[in-house]
Amino acid sequence: VAAAAGARAATDEAATSRLQGSSGDARAIAEATDTARGYGAADVEVSIGPDRRVWVSTTATSDTVFLGLIGIDRFTVTGRAEADLRQG
Repeated sequence: VAAAAGARAATDEAATSRLQGSSGDARAIAEATDTARGYGAADVEVSIGPDRRVWVSTTATSDTVFLGLIGIDRFTVTGRAEADLRQG
């Protein structure tokens, strides 16, 4: 969810800049990172390809409650999403 929200936020942020002729990449990357971190992602990687597609990868860790009984105290989850701003 964090990666998908970040990718969508990036395209939303860049939309106005792109319609005015500039890339808006820096703002899009910052918005994607902030949004994904707001969902609890500790590590966020954002890239924008030459086709203007945004890729977001996230990593988060969480402590367990009941799995600690069998020695699993923490687990790591990752997510990946992409979004594409289309004009039409």
